[in-house]
Order: sequence, then structure tokens, then C-alpha cells
Amino acid sequence: MNKAFIVISAILAAALVSFLLLRQKGDPAGNSGNGSITYADPSAVLFSVPTIFERAPAVESGKQTHGDKDFGIDEDDWRQIEFVPRQNLAGLTNLLAEVVAFEKANRQSTGWKNTFVRKEYAASLESAHLSFQKLLASFTPLPSPSALFLTSGEYYAMVTGGFSFRVQGLGNLYGRRVEDRVLELGFEYDKANPVSRIGLSELYGYCDQNQLVLVDWYRRQIVSLAAGSPPAR
Repeated sequence: MNKAFIVISAILAAALVSFLLLRQKGDPAGNSGNGSITYADPSAVLFSVPTIFERAPAVESGKQTHGDKDFGIDEDDWRQIEFVPRQNLAGLTNLLAEVVAFEKANRQSTGWKNTFVRKEYAASLESAHLSFQKLLASFTPLPSPSALFLTSGEYYAMVTGGFSFRVQGLGNLYGRRVEDRVLELGFEYDKANPVSRIGLSELYGYCDQNQLVLVDWYRRQIVSLAAGSPPAR
């Protein structure tokens, strides 16, 4: 074998060993003190919301097209503002107090150490036998329902049985249904526009007629929908 080739090979090998040793001792860019991969302590990771509902809705398999009129909601925001049968009021009041105490105990500067997982109510919305068609008919002009998507980062997944529609001057009503029966019903405020008194009155009328209360878990409170008392957004 050519002696020059052997010498060059030895020099390259020595250089490679030196490089690897330097990488082990420290990152040349100064990104790590010892040049090794560092891992975040899981106990230091904070939650962005203090409470979530116990389960996300089922979604359709495969990639679904997300239209301009369809409504997308982040999975952590599912049922953060929700309609609850009024017969749960006593238990709901206790639950609100429990969540308030929990979030104060777990509050950090930019989030929460833990998140409170809420379970389904003793009297679910499904048990109220609400009609989807009557829900639509409670608002003017008559809404044109769109699909509902659950989002997380960059993906959109269509919610099975999901629906959404806008309430003029208030925001988006969304939920799940099976044929004409409403299974779950939530709300997201439109913060960009002023409150519509008509929309507020219609929403209040629907809740009053069907014995529902609107709960805002972002603020840990029952929302007042009475005319003249627009909800905080």
C-alpha cells in the first residue's frame, strides 16, 4: 500500500478522534455545558389551562378538507364554555368552587402545574333530549350549520357528528349530535365585534326555555345572559 496514503489516513483518523472528544467535552456553539442532550424536567412543564373536560370528541379517520366556513377548536378548548342542564346547578356550584381552589393552588407565573379534569355531569346534556332543528330555529337569521374540526398544532380532524354555526354578534355555537338529538353543546365568543343584543336575547331565550346554564371554565363562573348584562369576553 502507498506510504503516503497510509500517512494521510492516519492523520484523518486522528482528526476525527480529536473532533469527537471535543464534542463530548463541550458544544462548540456553547448550547450545552457538557455537549450532551439535555431533557426538561416533566414536573417543570406547565399547563396552559387549569381545567379540561375528561375526553375529547371522536374524530373521522383520514384527512378531511377544512372549509372557510367550518369552525375549528383546539382540543384543550373543547367544552371550556359549555351549556349544562340547570338541574346540575347545586353540584355545579360545588365544582366551580373546587376548580377555583385547585387553580389557585397550582398557579405559576405562566401556567398551571396540574390541570383539573372535569367529568360528565350527573344529568348530561344528552339526557335533556334537545332537538338540533329547534336549536337552529331559535336564532335569526336561520343559521346554516357547518362542519366542526378539532385542531392541535398543524392538523385538523373532523369531529364525528360535529356541527357549528355563528350566532350574530356573539360567536360560534358548536357541538355534537346524532340525527336530531344534541349530545354536547359549547360556545366560543367572538371577541373582535361588539355584542349583539338580539343574539344575546335569543341565546338567553334558548337557555331559559330548555333549562340550561352557560358555564365559562376559562373564568370559572356561570355566565349571566340576561338582557342588559353582556357576558365578559
